[in-house]
Amino acid sequence: MSENNSTMRLNGLGFNLTLNTTDIKADKWSLSVSDDGSVATKDGLPDGWLKGAVAGSGEVTMDRTEFKKMSAEAKKAGSWQGMPTFNLISYAKVGNDECLIEAYGCKFKMDSVLDADKNSSDKTTFTLKYDVTSPDFVKIDGVPYAEFVEQ
Repeated sequence: MSENNSTMRLNGLGFNLTLNTTDIKADKWSLSVSDDGSVATKDGLPDGWLKGAVAGSGEVTMDRTEFKKMSAEAKKAGSWQGMPTFNLISYAKVGNDECLIEAYGCKFKMDSVLDADKNSSDKTTFTLKYDVTSPDFVKIDGVPYAEFVEQ
């Protein structure tokens, strides 16, 4: 029985992840955006809105094979902290439905270096957190999230 792409939907299996030019077979990855925009008030009543600061961060979880690729990049840079920023591109396509998420100037930071459970038969994974540091910030399906004002 063949797949009917008109009813097939995007899921995690369909996404590919690229860090700059390196394809990573990550087990899981995420990107969260916070937007500190708020409601303006006058005499205690809503009166428009105020643009706020934006920030982006996420996590990439990978197995040992993929983590060794990242270790090699850290070694080339001289340290994990010295690794250059990267652009995270996540793409999936099913039939006519495409999803492209881009985060620019991402910088890894360690959180939990190892979490091993002797009572588990699950494969060992490593999770690297990152922050989005570029003013290019995040694009969703090619549309910038943030609106920048020229000074």
